[in-house]
Amino acid sequence: MIPVDNIFDFTNIYGEVDERDLNFISFNTDEATSIYDYRIISNPEYAGIPHLVAFAVCANGDYICFDYRENPNGDNPKVVLVYHDDFVENEDGTSSMVVNFVADNFEEFMARLHE
Repeated sequence: MIPVDNIFDFTNIYGEVDERDLNFISFNTDEATSIYDYRIISNPEYAGIPHLVAFAVCANGDYICFDYRENPNGDNPKVVLVYHDDFVENEDGTSSMVVNFVADNFEEFMARLHE
């Protein structure tokens, strides 16, 4: 699903105002891209980060995710943008995708959408 208001603004990790578009990921396993195809987001083997759940993608390949890292059993996660081509080295020598905060919750995120 692509909503009419599908652009959101945010401050990126470099301190610059930025924007992305979004396309919601389908829950239907018969679709070309289903939410199950994006499980790599939380898999450290693929530079993913545990407790992130992708629910949308941007045209440039970035992921929009629910962030359950602070409370894995919570019901009101933050919304973050995960850069698909920007990585950070972790203390243990592994690398992971860069995570950029976007909104405190899904309701706040949806309120930011514009044409």
